[in-house]
Parts: sequence; structure tokens; C-alpha cells
Amino acid sequence: MLVGSGVFKGNDYSYGDDYIGKCAIKKAPPSNLTRWKDVAINHHMMRVLDDLSTSGAAP
Repeated sequence: MLVGSGVFKGNDYSYGDDYIGKCAIKKAPPSNLTRWKDVAINHHMMRVLDDLSTSGAAP
């Protein structure tokens, strides 16, 4: 659902997104809570860096 939602940034956005994309096509195992926490933190850190590097980024 996430990959097809239109808000997924793509596998190249971060290694967390790459893992999500691979899970969607069953090329990676669903793993455990620790792995998903790592995936989420990685995605959000990339998002913050993107926002900070863009002038006029939303707060």
C-alpha cells in the first residue's frame, strides 16, 4: 500500500526506502521491530536533510 500510495519517494531516496521497496516486491524479508525502527529513522533523517537543504522548506 505504501509503495503504491503516491507519496513513496522511491528506492533510491534512502536505504530505508530501498528496504521498503524490496519488501513490497518480496525481495527482502519483513524482519523485526528493530529493523523497521532503523528503516523509519533513516527515512525521516533523509527527509529532514532534504527540508533543511531547501530554501523555503516547511517547518
